[in-house]
Amino acid sequence: MKEALALAPVRANTQNERHLYTVPDQAERPHVQLASEAEFEPESQLRFNQWLGSLATKDIQVGQPEKSVNLLERLQSAKAGSKEALDWLDVNVSTAVFEVVFKEKYIGATYLDRDASGGLVQFGQTSDSIYRNAMVLRPGRHSGLQGITRAEALNRHRIETALKAGKLKDHYFVVVSMVPDGVPEQALGHEGDGYFLDSLTLNVQATTELANGRVKTETGFMSGVEAAETDSFEDRLAKRVDFKAVGKVYNQFNKWAPRTAEEALEMGLLIPKDEMPNGVADFMLLLDQAKDEVLGRQLGRKAEDYQALRLESKRKEASLRGVCEQVRSDLLAAAGSLPDAMAASQMMWDLVREHALKESLENTYIDPVVFGRQAAPTIIKAREQLGRGNGALALTLMKQAMTEAVITGCGGGGGGSSRNKSGSSENSSSDTEKNSSDSDSNTMHCVNCPKCGTYHEVLKAVEGVFRCKNKQCGHTAKAK
Repeated sequence: MKEALALAPVRANTQNERHLYTVPDQAERPHVQLASEAEFEPESQLRFNQWLGSLATKDIQVGQPEKSVNLLERLQSAKAGSKEALDWLDVNVSTAVFEVVFKEKYIGATYLDRDASGGLVQFGQTSDSIYRNAMVLRPGRHSGLQGITRAEALNRHRIETALKAGKLKDHYFVVVSMVPDGVPEQALGHEGDGYFLDSLTLNVQATTELANGRVKTETGFMSGVEAAETDSFEDRLAKRVDFKAVGKVYNQFNKWAPRTAEEALEMGLLIPKDEMPNGVADFMLLLDQAKDEVLGRQLGRKAEDYQALRLESKRKEASLRGVCEQVRSDLLAAAGSLPDAMAASQMMWDLVREHALKESLENTYIDPVVFGRQAAPTIIKAREQLGRGNGALALTLMKQAMTEAVITGCGGGGGGSSRNKSGSSENSSSDTEKNSSDSDSNTMHCVNCPKCGTYHEVLKAVEGVFRCKNKQCGHTAKAK
């Protein structure tokens, strides 16, 4: 078996100035291939373009989510005893909790099956529905974020055609998802697509086919910047090292460096399994080594430390088992009283925020900063008081933190999520019904402001007029 991926010496490239980095000799990584260069790429593109065309011609219209994705119906089925619905709920709740709490040095895994047509399915929910809903429910998003969604949807078709061709039996399909440049902070963070902007968290996804025919995707979460606590969003963007590190890794594979987050998604890699014996952990090591080169340092990173990261991630997940169980239990208890799917989704994120925040008082696996820069110091003070035996004061501080905390998911167009202070979610695989209609004529379930693109929750009409939450926008619409 070959050794895991490792950075190799490279020669300078003087003939093409497309990127700032160097390109290795042709023999360095002869078996690593861009997905766009694969023999099945024409079929992937054909499927993707047909899918894009279907968005306007099938039953699902703009503003109407696929009925197959309905958290409330799943809750009701789970409460009635459906094992599939209960499994689906367990996966969605645990995924939400882990995405909220763990932003770096963490590896998560999801498992998918294939339906009769070859499409990827998880407990009855298709990958197609996730990206379809992301496209049709959010037409007013920033163009850069729409491009992210399109690239992710294209990769879904690439994975399915690669599976059909048998390519993923002995290869990984690897993509890197980074915080995109050129998008306003509000559209990216907890009020937007749910990227964690404190560390500009990036994630590496490695998808492959297992011996039993199931499909496994491992996701590694990593920091994209090393910044001071006081740095602004603009400062963090200026200090980011993720693009340069990713570029160096691509150069090691004799590929051009991606120039944008969207291009990085479009430039997915097909890497032989024997070059990644430890899965996504090997690619994470490669990225951190490249980051060290960018920052001009030598940290002597060891492959075994990254191999151990998977086990450490399992320990982290186990530490939150009680949080996941409490969220699930509370949701099931409320299943009969929730008015619609949107209310179910909002309640799920409210509960994730509430129970994860409570857990953070004593669970040191949880970095307080994941609840936002305002809440983090309060949580730290509460931990200090608890350590001194001042339990009552610690609980008082945690109540204060509850009013300050914001949470985010992993970002991205199809699988990312964003939550505001009340914990409502803009975009996740389990909450795409949030734009459903409401019988209250004074309530508007709005996706994005048509003028500025700001995401809205549930808005109440004031004097017969709905107003954009962005005070600098000023857009209004008459209540019907």
